[in-house]
Amino acid sequence: MDWRWKAIVAQVDAAQLKTSVTDYLLPRMDIGLLHADGSEKMCNAWLATVIHTICERAKMSNVHSLNRKAFCLLADLPDFWMRTQTSRATDLLVNLNTNYSRNGKSTVARLCALVKKSPKDLRAAIQTLSSKENIRCYNASNRIATTLKYLKSIGVILASTVPAIDDSVLKTVSAIREAVGNKSPFYVYTDSSTKPRSKDPNSGFGIYITDSKHRPVWEGGIVRTDGNNFITEISAAAIRQSLWKQLQQFE
Repeated sequence: MDWRWKAIVAQVDAAQLKTSVTDYLLPRMDIGLLHADGSEKMCNAWLATVIHTICERAKMSNVHSLNRKAFCLLADLPDFWMRTQTSRATDLLVNLNTNYSRNGKSTVARLCALVKKSPKDLRAAIQTLSSKENIRCYNASNRIATTLKYLKSIGVILASTVPAIDDSVLKTVSAIREAVGNKSPFYVYTDSSTKPRSKDPNSGFGIYITDSKHRPVWEGGIVRTDGNNFITEISAAAIRQSLWKQLQQFE
């Protein structure tokens, strides 16, 4: 309402007002949308206020008959409720996969409390949630319930799995360790590549190792099917870090 009052008093142009929603209003609301117990009805009411204000400044007389979702799509405005659910879902999934932060531990505890399980029984809690057709809110203060309902409605299901070990990576680490031996210091160069704007899923990374006099010691790489250059960059860096830890015993 403060944003609306300032827009009307200052007689802000409709185009500038639309920009102020994404650059000023939403950044101030994001933390509240993420953590506060806001309902869909409340978010829709806020969105209606925003649309009404923009249309009023643009002198549009048919504001009451507009389809809000269509208006948001054409005006490139985020739907408040959808933004809330996306932010909460992102926060939930990131925290559940965070092992070394208190945020991750507290999120796991809230998730387990939803089905009355101990935080140590995360796998059992996820299996219980996955088997339920309807997720009831056992605790009104547990906002995870709403997020889980949203994820289930779009076909996203939580699962607890053991990640598969990439044998090619383990073989590469072993080969590098055998080639390097106890030579120290040594230099490791890594790089990755993915063909831009290509439907080919192949990507890969290369590793080049020299001794202290810059003589070649080992070179090689791995081709992956991620189609994502970020993954290959991280893979190369992970091998380098793994190699460094294993060779510390020789120093």
